[in-house]
Amino acid sequence: MDFTNIKCAEHTGQSSCLYCNKCEILVCPTCIAKVHKKHDLIEISDAYNIKVNKLKKGQSKMQKSNYKINAKKDELNKLVSAENIKYNKEKQNIRSHEETVKEQVEQYFKELKNKLEQSHETVLTSVKSDLNAISLFTTQKEDKITEVQNCIDLSNASEFFKDFKMIEKFTKTKNHKPSQATVHHQNLFQGILTNQTLDHYKMMETCQQK
Repeated sequence: MDFTNIKCAEHTGQSSCLYCNKCEILVCPTCIAKVHKKHDLIEISDAYNIKVNKLKKGQSKMQKSNYKINAKKDELNKLVSAENIKYNKEKQNIRSHEETVKEQVEQYFKELKNKLEQSHETVLTSVKSDLNAISLFTTQKEDKITEVQNCIDLSNASEFFKDFKMIEKFTKTKNHKPSQATVHHQNLFQGILTNQTLDHYKMMETCQQK
């Protein structure tokens, strides 16, 4: 990259020769004489290398964040799959028992199915909401990572320092924190049709026959 012919933004006809760490700008001899004489001045190439390394570190953090988000996404997808299997199994179990009991427990099974549907919907809604949020956040993060890389790849020093401050902000964005799915519903219906439950209804039938 050529650092020898960078036009000064403040003084026409002057070329930037150093970088002011205090003001975070490129400066020419006139700039130095008027404003920056006592400031911390370094070579433009050194400033460039420092800032490229800073961007790379920020980019690395963003990529690690994306890896964690993708892992969370996989976990949530597995949760959806497990929840669907549990839902279908329990729904079939409920139907099987519903066919074996008599008319007086019909209302019980109707309420049981409603609770199952509500629990299933609650879990899926929560998980799918997280998945949608993660997909959106991942897309935005990947776009920003690309923009950081484009800045790093710039061959024009003027454009690099012009874009640096805005691009640097991308590396400081906070990580997305997905909300926890309502997983406590998972075991709500497991084993709900126990022998004790069936014995209870058999007792009800016996009482009604008497």
